[in-house]
Order: sequence, then C-alpha cells, then structure tokens
Amino acid sequence: MSSITFEEAIELSSKLLNHIERGELETASAPEHIAEIVKDAPGARGFLVAYLTGDSRIAEEHPKFVLHGLAQSEDLITGLITKNIVMSSAMSVLHERNGNEQLLAESNKVARRSVCLAQSMASKHLLSHFRHMHAAIKEELKKKADGQGIEETEQAGNDQHNYSFFLKRWKYDREQLSAAENAVKSAIASIS
Repeated sequence: MSSITFEEAIELSSKLLNHIERGELETASAPEHIAEIVKDAPGARGFLVAYLTGDSRIAEEHPKFVLHGLAQSEDLITGLITKNIVMSSAMSVLHERNGNEQLLAESNKVARRSVCLAQSMASKHLLSHFRHMHAAIKEELKKKADGQGIEETEQAGNDQHNYSFFLKRWKYDREQLSAAENAVKSAIASIS
C-alpha cells in the first residue's frame, strides 16, 4: 500500500476494525494490516482517530493483534498517544465549560482509551514521551504564571519531540494545561 491520507486512513481503519469485529478478517492477519496503515504519520493519526473515537469494542480491549500492529511504528504511535491524552483532557475542560455533555463524554472516552492503550503498550519509550510532554506542560504553565509570551518556534530548547510547539499551537489556557498535566502525571504513574 502506498502512503495514504489522514482521511483515507480513518476510513480504512474503521472498515478494518469493523471487519475484524464481525469475524470477516482473521485476527492473525490484523497486525500486518494495522502496521501498513500506521507506517507514516497521516496513517497513524487516522488509525488512532478511528480507533479511539469509534464505537468498536476492540478499542475497549486493546487485544494483542492491535498492539503488535501498532508496535511496528512505535515512535509515531507513542508520540500520538501522548498528544491524545493531552488533547482529550484539555478539550474536556473546554466542553465542560461550554456545557456540552456529548462532546465532554467523547473527550473523556478518548482520554480513557488513550491511557488504557498506553498501559497496554507500556514501554520505556512511551514513558520517555510522557516525561517530555510533562516537562513541556510544566514549562508552559510557568510561562503563563510569569506572564511571559510563549515564543512560537518549531523547535524549543531540549524539546526533542516538539511538545512545546504542540501546546502553543493549540493555545491551551492554564486550566486546560493543568488538566493535561494531571492526565500525563496519572499516565506516567500508571505505566511506571
């Protein structure tokens, strides 16, 4: 399979998960199909969107065939899981503020599934991503407390995973960053 777009990856991943759930595809071949989808950033992002937001019960269980497929692109996947934990916890704050119970429930589902997936994939590599994200969040909170503007650069300091830029790009406020920090600290504790 050649490189696919983010949108194609969502559609392909949803279909794949449905085929597996209905028993139309052997779970023995699933890791190969998943690995093919997640081999690049658009595919990995699309798979995780379908997996974490969809209605598939597979995403509640994190079976070995999913973990084996994702492990083929560990660096991409661990970075995206880290970002999903932050995004979903930060968006939960916004949805609660706005009184949108449906979107709040969806964000909470993604946060829960992301943490459970992280626990299933627990590795030193994932722990390293969580620690880098935690450091970036702490730095952003410090800058906001000091009233400093956050310099928008593609790469900040020792942030090898570009998490500072990620946080700045989404313009999270203090309350959202605090929720994200708590979620990441909890995720660190759950896999340490």
